[in-house]
Amino acid sequence: MAHEHLDDVKHYLLDLQDRLCAGLAKADGGRSSRKIAGSVKRVVADVRG
Repeated sequence: MAHEHLDDVKHYLLDLQDRLCAGLAKADGGRSSRKIAGSVKRVVADVRG
């Protein structure tokens, strides 16, 4: 019962992460946020399996 919304939460958080990384990239012209986004995407790839 506790896991019934787990996929919804995971999808929301991954989407939020993508939007935050895109916003950072837009704000700084893609300079420093490219490095941050790359690191985050590697971690997410590990989580997604």
